[in-house]
Amino acid sequence: MTLVSGPVHLPTPYGVKRVDVTTAAEMLASVEEALKANGADVFIGVAAVADWRIANAVSGKMKKTAAPLSFALKKTPTFSELSGRAAT
Repeated sequence: MTLVSGPVHLPTPYGVKRVDVTTAAEMLASVEEALKANGADVFIGVAAVADWRIANAVSGKMKKTAAPLSFALKKTPTFSELSGRAAT
């Protein structure tokens, strides 16, 4: 059994492989990898990830400018879409 988890302070159950992630993209990639590697018969998803994410994230501090600040969002893939792909 593989548990893909965001940041928590809970112990990992005995016999469970835990994969720690911090973003929805990391969670989706880890779940896809686990489903492919393990040939899962059952997928239980209980993640509450954001529906949207920043389209062009920056890695450092943005300098102040006189121009107004704006940013674009893009939709985060849903895990129900993933489980449907895994079943085919």
